[in-house]
Amino acid sequence: KSVHDCSKGGLSIALSELSIFGNIGCTIDIEKIPCEENLSSEKILFSESHSRYLLVINKKNIEKVNHILSKKKIAFAVLGKYSGDQIIIKHKSKNLVKFRIDLAQKRYFNGLEDLLKHG
Repeated sequence: KSVHDCSKGGLSIALSELSIFGNIGCTIDIEKIPCEENLSSEKILFSESHSRYLLVINKKNIEKVNHILSKKKIAFAVLGKYSGDQIIIKHKSKNLVKFRIDLAQKRYFNGLEDLLKHG
C-alpha cells in the first residue's frame, strides 16, 4: 500500500507522515523493532537511517512479504496497524504518543502560520 523511508526524523516522522497524508491513524508498538537491546525509546523513534523503511502492507499480503524478506535475510517486524483517527506509539506497554490525526494535520500544514499569528 505505502512505503516511507526513515532518513529524516526517523521512524517517528515516517509513521506520522503516512498517517497525516493518508488521513488514518495507526497503533504501533516499537518494542517489536529488531534493534540492539536497551535502546531508549527516543533512539528507536528518532534515529535516522537511509537503509530503513516503513512498509504499510495489506493484511492478506503479510505472509508473502514475510516469506520474501526472510528469504533475503532482511530484518523486519510487524509493528502494528493503520486504522482509526489517532497516532498511538507504544513501548513496553506504555503509550509514548497518543495524538489525534486532525490535530497532527493542523500542526503539520499550519504550524508556521499559527506560530507567527499566535506566538
